[in-house]
Amino acid sequence: MRSLLRGLAVFTFAFLFSLEFWSLYMAQDDEAVVVVGARRILDGEAIYRDWDTHLSPGSFLLGALWFGLLGFQAPTTRLAFACVFGLTAVIIDLAAQRCFKGRWQWLPTLLWGTCGILEFPILSYHWLASGMAVCTLWRGLVWVDEPSRRNALLLGAAVAGAGWCLQSEGLVAVLMVILWTVRFRLRSVIWVVLGCLLASLLLWLPVCREWALIVEQNAALGKHLRFNHKPYSLANLTFFLSHYEGLSLSQGVVAFGAGASHIFINVLRYVGFPVLLLWTGWSCERSRDRTGAALVYGMLGWVLGTANRQTLLYVSFLNPGWVLLITLGLRRLPGGRYWALVLAGLEVLGWTARFALKQQIYSYPLSTRSGVYYLADPQRAQALTTIYSWLRELPPQTPILAFPYAVSFYSLENLKNPIRRQTLIPFLDPPAAFESARAELQAKKVPWILYLAPGAAEIEGETGIPAEMLNQAWEEARRQLTQGYRLRRDLGGASLYERDPGADSQ
Repeated sequence: MRSLLRGLAVFTFAFLFSLEFWSLYMAQDDEAVVVVGARRILDGEAIYRDWDTHLSPGSFLLGALWFGLLGFQAPTTRLAFACVFGLTAVIIDLAAQRCFKGRWQWLPTLLWGTCGILEFPILSYHWLASGMAVCTLWRGLVWVDEPSRRNALLLGAAVAGAGWCLQSEGLVAVLMVILWTVRFRLRSVIWVVLGCLLASLLLWLPVCREWALIVEQNAALGKHLRFNHKPYSLANLTFFLSHYEGLSLSQGVVAFGAGASHIFINVLRYVGFPVLLLWTGWSCERSRDRTGAALVYGMLGWVLGTANRQTLLYVSFLNPGWVLLITLGLRRLPGGRYWALVLAGLEVLGWTARFALKQQIYSYPLSTRSGVYYLADPQRAQALTTIYSWLRELPPQTPILAFPYAVSFYSLENLKNPIRRQTLIPFLDPPAAFESARAELQAKKVPWILYLAPGAAEIEGETGIPAEMLNQAWEEARRQLTQGYRLRRDLGGASLYERDPGADSQ
């Protein structure tokens, strides 16, 4: 009973900390990937058979279950995000109880609540996968301490869950198990493999008929990895810091405090990660701290499994493990309690400043069919309001192609994606995908196309692809896909096209 009450308290703590993000318009297109996939399942379409994705099916199947029960109106999506956030906090706390004693157990939960999901506070398959990765980490700590058959089977189930949510986290989980097995010479690893196989058979059962398509579509992951290839580099930190040029107290105490705290926590995490791994690894091995060493080797597996993409954003998906690792590092420092208190105090103050700033600046409403969201940029809010007014003229479930990356218009306006692909992004999707999409548009006589140019400068910073090349590729894709359509609305980088009735007779 005591453990249950503690778990409920930790879940509630994290859940309440998520409330500040519920109505904010943030990364909506990324969030919509899960939402639109879930909607397609509920509409009777099958993953891989009726629509393409290089992702594992877990987030879509869980999303279909969630939205099938609660519907798609706001704040259902952010409520799901809050539950993922809260459940991850519970797993972090369970791992902390395994690693630490006394008040040290509470620092990881505090850090997770204040800054764990700061960089990407939306429902995402990444957070589901991160939750399963830290679950693997927790079960691994138990297995290393108590290498019984039961613990090995449970660890294997966690490994299966990680891969079911996202392939990269499946790799992470496998690397964790390999490192633990080699370092601690654990012979019960065969039961981990068996647990993974049994759980995988159960989890993948809903899509088991599509194995050929799963292999075919996931084989295309190589293209995705090349597009998203950006390994660890301080140049990534420089790009992040460029967003804060000119930050000063003249902008107000709240704005300065929010910006300074955001810089602090990201520099601490990103620059300190390699140092933290080396320090904790050396310290735990030197003192023969078996549990601490297991935590370090687990985190090493997490880092190696995600080495292809380690920008500040993507490193933040390691936060469930990082909050445990930095607690371990502080505990092993001379005067560690003092430094832990300083970090906790700074982060509480930082969260307060960031919360206060959000209340000040996110004041521009955007009304959608799914609910009202708030933006910080008045010009963007006005532009999106105009675009959504165009779409409001279309009946719900109207087929419309929104591209290159405008998935949120399907989810927020209850419109239908008419093609097999969720997105159409040059350099990520092959030329054949655009030819196939154009054939689908013509065969299905899709009445509308919405083109919304993404931010080339931001994508250049995240991928390294020059903005000029991005813009050129997007324009070429627009010309290719809008043949047989006429321009009806235009607003800078946004254009709405209607199918030309004469195209049917050509």
